[in-house]
Amino acid sequence: MYESRDDGLYEIRHDSDPIKLCGPIQVKAIVSDKARRNGFGLLLEWKNLVGNTFQEVLPMEEIDDYSAKKLRQRLRRSGFVISPRRNSWDKVLCYLLETKVEEHAISSHTTGWVDNSFVTPGWTVNNGDEKVIFAGSTNTEHLAIRGSLESWKDQVGTLCQDNPVAYILYLHSSRSTIDPLVILGQLRFSSRWPIQVWKNNGNASGC
Repeated sequence: MYESRDDGLYEIRHDSDPIKLCGPIQVKAIVSDKARRNGFGLLLEWKNLVGNTFQEVLPMEEIDDYSAKKLRQRLRRSGFVISPRRNSWDKVLCYLLETKVEEHAISSHTTGWVDNSFVTPGWTVNNGDEKVIFAGSTNTEHLAIRGSLESWKDQVGTLCQDNPVAYILYLHSSRSTIDPLVILGQLRFSSRWPIQVWKNNGNASGC
């Protein structure tokens, strides 16, 4: 029997004190393709030594690969604590697989538009009926976010909506503030005015 606590996952035994297996980790959702026929996995969320939170999809086929060795390495690389006791990792994996969750999310192995949602490796603007999660390569460079989406909606969106004047959003590097596509994903532009998005060598973009 396992018990998830604020400071980590414990194995509960009747004949001894609870044994800590690892740091805080949870299964947040089951993911698959939109048809729910392929691409199944588990959306995991964990905290590292200093309290930073991470989310990543564990593909189901990866579990058979030496007891999800790649996941264990990624967890440790991120600063996640796993007990050195024998079989601790196998028990953690058993807990993750046996956890029952109701939420389902669509997995996407590519960035960009998925139905009405916009997906990046680091975050997603979800506008569809179901949440979309990036499940592609974790080596992809994440876009950085500066400021808040609400401030863009309040300060930019109110000016753009139903406005026939073209707006140019010039973003100054590959690790820029907020991509125009994210803004477009949140703003409701009138269909009367055309919208064109362009990118220039990954260093600037606009709409």
